[in-house]
Amino acid sequence: MRIYAAGLGDVPLIAPLFDSYRQFYQCQSDIAAATSYLYERLAADECHVFAAEHEGRIVGFTLLYASYCSLALMPIYILYDLYVDASARRLSVASKLMTAAEEFAKERGACRIQLETNHSNTTAIKLYETRGYELDTVYRAYIREFA
Repeated sequence: MRIYAAGLGDVPLIAPLFDSYRQFYQCQSDIAAATSYLYERLAADECHVFAAEHEGRIVGFTLLYASYCSLALMPIYILYDLYVDASARRLSVASKLMTAAEEFAKERGACRIQLETNHSNTTAIKLYETRGYELDTVYRAYIREFA
């Protein structure tokens, strides 16, 4: 298995998985929009994507956004998307993608990675907690939807 930093040329290979990830969270399938979104974010250097290749095909990805912590006066990264194709689950793909994301963030001087997941996503919760991520009990998150 190979984990690597994806670029614009990888978008057509990652977009179907990105579309499946969005469907997991109850979004309508829209491969064209998923492809455009990834192209736009990568071309503008607004995100960092790591891909997992196994036996000649892309089987997983993770997507990070850079941000900053004004309290620590340091960069942080938000691990916003992590998805592994059902055919490749149980191969430690998600863990390997997270390792790549963590190393990337550390190399860039980040003080932490933040992530969120659905309360019912027990598989992801177990992975995150096994890797040392802790549920935030200090800060309360609020969301105001516009669309």
